[in-house]
Amino acid sequence: MGEQPVQPAAAPPGRGRFVRGLIGAFAGAALGYWLYFVCLKRGVIVLPLPGALIGIGRDLATRHRSWALGVVCAVIALAIQGYIVHSSFADGLSGLRGIFLAAFLAGVAFAFWFGIGKVLPANADRKE
Repeated sequence: MGEQPVQPAAAPPGRGRFVRGLIGAFAGAALGYWLYFVCLKRGVIVLPLPGALIGIGRDLATRHRSWALGVVCAVIALAIQGYIVHSSFADGLSGLRGIFLAAFLAGVAFAFWFGIGKVLPANADRKE
């Protein structure tokens, strides 16, 4: 009888998406960090921008919904925006008051919201 060809084991589909999502989140973080300081030089403070771009970058990289990547994006946004606030403002995080604290938290919320996959429609039938 004929032998069946042996096929190599495929990697789990979620693992490739997770790595692509991380790459997209870090690319969004780099772009958001750069754009924040470009806007700051022009006199405009857009503190939620890096967080939003982290989530959008993650979503553009994978186009699927993931609560885990949403949490990772929120943590990355917390770190990036914390560093931005620490380097931009003399008092750091302790000096945030009112609207700046709201903008800081909005950036983290945007990162989480967009990071779970709310920007683009999910690709349910797409194969890796």
